[in-house]
Amino acid sequence: MNDELQGKVAIVTGGAGGIGTHISKTFAAAGARVVVASRNQERLDGVAGEIAAQGGEALAVSMDITDAEQVDALVRTTCWMPYTARATPMETSA
Repeated sequence: MNDELQGKVAIVTGGAGGIGTHISKTFAAAGARVVVASRNQERLDGVAGEIAAQGGEALAVSMDITDAEQVDALVRTTCWMPYTARATPMETSA
């Protein structure tokens, strides 16, 4: 792991799929905290678990990128990342 992205947070949509998973792991390996977002919670949990097993920090957020309210909630959830291990946008929306 390097520290090129240390102190940064990355939101990766489509993070439960092939390219998104690879991007999430690459960002985490570079030191970023990664918010992995997609509609498939089971796959998201797997990706976040793999990142954590490698010493990274990831948050799995189940959401639909085509829903503007869920996108807004994703950003709010990301702001809470240091305080929560796993959330869905609806759990954190005000």
